[in-house]
Amino acid sequence: MPDTVACYLLVFNFKRLREIQSLTLSCYRKKHSVKSNDDSDNNMERLELEGKCNNTTYLLLEPTVVKMIDTIINLRLDASVREDNPYVFASIDGTVIDLNKSLKKYATDCIAEQPKLLRSTKIRKALASSTQNMNLTTEDKRVLSRFLGHSLATHEKHCNVTDPVIHVTHVSKLLSAVVQNKKKEYVGRSLFNIGPSSRQEESEKKGAEEESAKNDADEEESSCVESE
Repeated sequence: MPDTVACYLLVFNFKRLREIQSLTLSCYRKKHSVKSNDDSDNNMERLELEGKCNNTTYLLLEPTVVKMIDTIINLRLDASVREDNPYVFASIDGTVIDLNKSLKKYATDCIAEQPKLLRSTKIRKALASSTQNMNLTTEDKRVLSRFLGHSLATHEKHCNVTDPVIHVTHVSKLLSAVVQNKKKEYVGRSLFNIGPSSRQEESEKKGAEEESAKNDADEEESSCVESE
């Protein structure tokens, strides 16, 4: 279970391998509860870590994950982990689990099309890239960058979409709106909120429908196998 929980923490928090592997018992015990400021029951534990270049980074722990980690700690001695091992995700050889090896194993076991892309660095870059179309403010990016443990400049480096992509995805629709005299539909909206061209929308819709049909077929086949 330790390697499973460690991999989940890494992916959920978009952290570096070393930041999860080096999580110590003393650091974990300094966590504190944070209640969401909305009406949801989204309560989490938050703790500080020392990230790359001595930057402070953070971990968010869901209640179920906290219970799992507590169980791992309580069963350390039963699992033959040395009492003086300082790490949460300790191994029986006196060090820490090989999280890189565990991540590769799960990437292969989940039958991903490109398991080599499921690595901590690539996952972090994917987050930065995917936030580009969210039109985040500079302050939003600053908060996210601090959570991830890197500078705003580093975040900007990986989240900027190239001009050709912007032209095809967003400018094309703006031009179409002007030509078709539909400018009112986009009043008050930024360029990144205008969205893709209608042709791309149709392509994406068709792709989504095909994927949905494939999933339905897979579920039906799985159901037949189970019934047998």
